[in-house]
Amino acid sequence: MRPQIVAAETTTTANTLSHPSHPNIIFSIIVSILLVIVIAMKGLDLALS
Repeated sequence: MRPQIVAAETTTTANTLSHPSHPNIIFSIIVSILLVIVIAMKGLDLALS
């Protein structure tokens, strides 16, 4: 994953979180958690290889 894509995703999530009335708030939280997990797994892969 390219850093600018991750940054864009993070910014989008932050924007959504700053508007609690947004209907996709829960979806955004789930997506951001999954994104963190995926990044962590990739980081582990790089560290172990």
